[in-house]
Amino acid sequence: MDLEKTKLKQNNQNGTNSSETNRQIGQLMAENENMKERLRNIEELLAQSKDKIDLQYEREQIRLDQKNKFNS
Repeated sequence: MDLEKTKLKQNNQNGTNSSETNRQIGQLMAENENMKERLRNIEELLAQSKDKIDLQYEREQIRLDQKNKFNS
């Protein structure tokens, strides 16, 4: 994204249509924000998944501990 913004800025300095350049920069910035939001959602899903795995592990550990306690 930064590379694209730099290219657009260079084009603007070389005399290309500034309104088109600004539109393209705005579009890239919107895409960047969209990608950031998607990454935040993925991070949240991964964190929730890890919590579920940890909870399942703890439940299994408790079950095994109780089983071993009664068999001893």
